[in-house]
Amino acid sequence: MSSMRFIIKAAAMAKYNIGVDMDLAYLRKLISNEHVVSPQQWFQRMIAQGVLFFNASLTTGGSKTNSGHTEFWRPVLRCIIERILVAKSKLQVSDKPRGLVLCWWGSSMKKTNICMVLSNYRHLPVQQIDWYNPAARGEWFCRGSQHFSVVNKKMAELGRERIDWLPTEIESIANRKVLVPAALKDFMLNTKHGHTTYLGHRQGK
Repeated sequence: MSSMRFIIKAAAMAKYNIGVDMDLAYLRKLISNEHVVSPQQWFQRMIAQGVLFFNASLTTGGSKTNSGHTEFWRPVLRCIIERILVAKSKLQVSDKPRGLVLCWWGSSMKKTNICMVLSNYRHLPVQQIDWYNPAARGEWFCRGSQHFSVVNKKMAELGRERIDWLPTEIESIANRKVLVPAALKDFMLNTKHGHTTYLGHRQGK
C-alpha cells in the first residue's frame, strides 16, 4: 500500500533526521536494521499511544459512488469525534490528556462537518494541523516541514508525551506495559459493537 510507505518514510525522516531524498531501498534497509515493527504491530503501537486514524469513507465500491460512501460514514465519524471530545471535557483542566491534536490529511476529512462539532468544544485545548493526504499526494506528504515532528511539537505544547512514529521491536519489548493489550482488546470490541449497532439502525430506517 503506497500510502503506508509514505507514512513510514515520513516517520523515519522525523525519528532519524533523514532527508526527503531517501529512496525505497534505503528505507527498507533502515526498517530491517532498526527492527521496525510490522505494519499490523505499527497500528497497534499507534493505538497504544493514543493515536487514531480515520478515513472520510471506510468502504468503497458496490453500487454506491465515492460520495455516497462518504455520506454514509459522515455521521459515524462525527459521532466518534464528539464522543472523544465529551470524554476530554469530563477531565480536570489540570489533566494533561485533556489536550487533543487533530491532523487533517487532505481536504475531504474536513468535509465531514467535524469542524462544526469542534465549535461546540472551544473550551478544550485542541490543535489542528492541515497536511497532504499520503494516498493522494504521495511524496508531498514527506516534503516541506517534517510532519510528524510538527505533530510532536504540538503534543509537547499541550503537555502530552511525544509519539514514537517508528517503534521498533526492541522498544516494544522493553516497554511491554505500554502496549496494554487488554485495553486494546476492549477498544476493538467496543468499536465493533458500535459499528454493528449503527448499521442496525441504518437498516431499520
